[in-house]
Amino acid sequence: MAKALLVHPDDSVATLVEPASEGDAVTYDGHEVIALVAIPSGHKVAIAPIAAGAPVLKFGFPIGTATVAIAPGMHVHSHNLATALDGTLDYHFTPQAPRTDERRARSGDLPRLCPRRRARGHAQ
Repeated sequence: MAKALLVHPDDSVATLVEPASEGDAVTYDGHEVIALVAIPSGHKVAIAPIAAGAPVLKFGFPIGTATVAIAPGMHVHSHNLATALDGTLDYHFTPQAPRTDERRARSGDLPRLCPRRRARGHAQ
């Protein structure tokens, strides 16, 4: 028996948290589907029939389109799932960390100056 994670109740796939062999029962959210093929951990298994051309739902949103009909228990991956993105697909993620003073200002953790006069008269 293998376990899978159902992220959203409207999803048509669940994500395996451990590998499943062909014929294994895959349990998710109190339900069960039989793996029709071996599926690696971290990959998706269909939990409902998905027609060719239909959206594949994960996180409650379409993550792509089925290129063929997909039966419950089938491995859902690049061999039977196409992106639903259109237009320019050249995407580069370039996060930029905010400057330290901006982070502190957002958190309310601003440095405070509490000068003290030293014996010679200048601030410490």
